[in-house]
Amino acid sequence: AVDDGLLKTDPTRRAIIKGCEPSSKKIKFLNLYELQTLLRSLDLKAELNWDWFFFLIAKTGLRFAEALALTPEDFDFEKQSIIINKSWNYKEKVGHFQPTKNESSNRTVMVDWQLM
Repeated sequence: AVDDGLLKTDPTRRAIIKGCEPSSKKIKFLNLYELQTLLRSLDLKAELNWDWFFFLIAKTGLRFAEALALTPEDFDFEKQSIIINKSWNYKEKVGHFQPTKNESSNRTVMVDWQLM
């Protein structure tokens, strides 16, 4: 406005900008040591258990809600891949399927033989 001649002076020229210190964000991932410790502690038996769920997340990097939403149809054993195209809303009283966090979250994740 000053450059265009609409104002003679800049009212913000001596303004002091106050703010809060940015809050420290919680770390939402494991470091390498923590990941190795977790993987060593898993009990991966022939039958499915929750340890397989944690193994899946550790090996693929899936978000928790994406992993919860997986169905048998999402696993392609021939191509050794998992299709990620939905997530599970676990924060409500009754959970339900919902779209992924954003469009680019829809993807196919290649996995190794150990996971399949």
